Amino acid sequence: MKTTLARVQGRSMMPLLREGQKVLLHADFDARALRPGDILAVASGEGRVVLHRLIRRAADGLLLTRGDNCPQADPLCRAEDVMGRVISMESASGRWLAEYALAARLLVWHHALPSCRLRYRLRQLIGRNAWRSAARPEEFLKPHARLVLCGEDENIPEGGEGNRYSTQPMGHEWAVYDSETGDFHILNRTAYRVWSLAREGRAPEAIQEALLREFAGADPAQVAKDVKTLMADLSQKQLLAK
Repeated sequence: MKTTLARVQGRSMMPLLREGQKVLLHADFDARALRPGDILAVASGEGRVVLHRLIRRAADGLLLTRGDNCPQADPLCRAEDVMGRVISMESASGRWLAEYALAARLLVWHHALPSCRLRYRLRQLIGRNAWRSAARPEEFLKPHARLVLCGEDENIPEGGEGNRYSTQPMGHEWAVYDSETGDFHILNRTAYRVWSLAREGRAPEAIQEALLREFAGADPAQVAKDVKTLMADLSQKQLLAK
């Protein structure tokens, strides 16, 4: 089983999942086995990853997800956009817990209730009885040398970061998981290439030269500007940590 740790951001899954909580994601799963009620990590078109609940499957195989605390459902997504399924979460006391299947199904149904206050009260009630004890993540992660998102890319140099980053291609984009911060990042082709070259220790000028060789006809001034912007953004996201 390939697994990875992630950290909850935002309030969309309250009160079941709260800001800063750690969750364990199963990244090596059969998409056909996903069931309404499963909590999924889904790569959105906005360059971020959302942790929302599967509500139903559409006739064409697309998936409808929604945060337990969200007034509306998310746009339909493809099974290929699912980066993992939550199998357990860390409680405030440090215990690791898994959600009962019945509680998950009730939380799919509860959106049909007419009152926001009633829905929230039901989530609180379910939340107090939704979890059972689960194995600590070390028992899943022990066989793996690094936290894996959905696989490893052998072309990414390890550099000084060691086992900090895991990557997975997603069509024309790449997902990068930072095991130190627990954050997921979605990089387009150019950003991913800049990041890869920077991790090799290349200076911005060398990165610009490499891109100009790879992208024939590109404007050198625009490439220099893009590299500067991307390097600043990658640094802000702690993806260029030493």
